[in-house]
Amino acid sequence: MVCQPVAPSGNGSTRSSGWTAPVLSVARRLGLRGLILTSTLGAATAALTVFAVAAVMALIYGSLIQVNPDGALLAVTVGAATGATYATIYDSVDLSPTKLRWRIMIIVLVGVMIPFVALAVRK
Repeated sequence: MVCQPVAPSGNGSTRSSGWTAPVLSVARRLGLRGLILTSTLGAATAALTVFAVAAVMALIYGSLIQVNPDGALLAVTVGAATGATYATIYDSVDLSPTKLRWRIMIIVLVGVMIPFVALAVRK
């Protein structure tokens, strides 16, 4: 069951007919509306998923599995960007259209840039 909050304006619901990812449902239930909090939750969820998959694969194959740091960074960045986007959409009632567009553009730019910068500065 996905918890559906009331719109910040108090008029109606923010309910949509679309599917909500479980981690975003958890964020909503915990009342995490801030950009930093939802970004942190998204990044932590992605990091835990990477290491959980590696642990399961190690159990299946009976040997240690090496986690690719570039892939892990990409997963964490996408998780954080997803959390930040969620916070922006959730707060869109309180943001002007210009602020909303700029915030989304910055999130996408940073989310795309971080993994490429990390790859560019590697030895």
